[in-house]
Amino acid sequence: MGKGYSCVSIRYGAAVLSGNIFLGVQDFTLGCCQAECIDAAQEAFARHGDECAALLVEPLLQGSAGMRMYPPAYLAKLRSLCDAYNVHLIADEIATGFGRTGSMFACDQAGISPDIMCVSKGLTGGYMPMSITITTQKIYDAFYADYREGKAFMHSHTYSGNPLGCSAALAVLKVLDEEHIIPRAQEKAPLFRQMIVEALGDHPHVGEIRSLGLVNVWGAGCGGVGFRAAALQKELEGEASLLVVAHGVTGREAAPEPAQFLQQLKFRLPEGTDMALAYFGAFPSVEKVLPGLKGQKVVVLPFLIGKGKHMREDMPSPELAARHGKTLKILPPFGAFYLQAEREYWKTGMGESAGNGFDGPAR
Repeated sequence: MGKGYSCVSIRYGAAVLSGNIFLGVQDFTLGCCQAECIDAAQEAFARHGDECAALLVEPLLQGSAGMRMYPPAYLAKLRSLCDAYNVHLIADEIATGFGRTGSMFACDQAGISPDIMCVSKGLTGGYMPMSITITTQKIYDAFYADYREGKAFMHSHTYSGNPLGCSAALAVLKVLDEEHIIPRAQEKAPLFRQMIVEALGDHPHVGEIRSLGLVNVWGAGCGGVGFRAAALQKELEGEASLLVVAHGVTGREAAPEPAQFLQQLKFRLPEGTDMALAYFGAFPSVEKVLPGLKGQKVVVLPFLIGKGKHMREDMPSPELAARHGKTLKILPPFGAFYLQAEREYWKTGMGESAGNGFDGPAR
């Protein structure tokens, strides 16, 4: 994904929020992701497109890269970039093919067709090793010729076409078709996801749950309040107000991600929930927003969008709240840079020793 980020962390608010990490379930059906993070790929193509032969991607799901998921819109835009620069698109569907993501191939969900596709694994259901490299007719014809012309693509094929592997593949394809495996998997996917969320959604060491078809992934991290709407809703009981405080914007204009995040929260929390957004180092400030909140109790959710340390002096102080007749409850932070450095920072006990309502990560 663009600039080293993926849809499992906040970088481009709309893309991540469509992933619905806050609820603990990644679901790209919300429709608000337009693959804004494609800008980094556009920049790379602008610099190197003329000298690039092919782009190799794992469509929608990066397997060994951490089971990272991204929306079909991003894949569709990659296809358009490849077409614009005459670059071949190679889709590695070895892990995603044959129904695992909810469609026969992950590329189908983006409405695109690659120039070269690699398939395996689900092809034989794991009963026999076999893989296929599929190409467009144009690429096939480019290498088809009599041996004497020296045009053929010599890929060392003496081990190809194993009859047992081919038989297993044909049998699997027959079962997929006759037993309607993929439509049945589509029906079961939401139930499977719901079962996992119910079992692990409130676990203190589960940071998020990502789902794509029958692929479900849960990652270790800081769970508990601040990462699930249900838990946040509980914190807001008794007519409390929610204040999302964005950090990491000092010295520049307010970034759009926190506002997009807050907009998504409005769809996740009860109608009429009193909430607002404030920034450190940008407008509107905490001092400006805090007095206007309706609740006597204010639940503060830090939203980290910068790599700097977020010290306790950056937080709304109890003294400031008291001046306006309010009390504070500060939750663990949420956002892109809540990574190991921030986790270690919270584990130092800074929050608990600050004496102003910090909650360290659930342990």
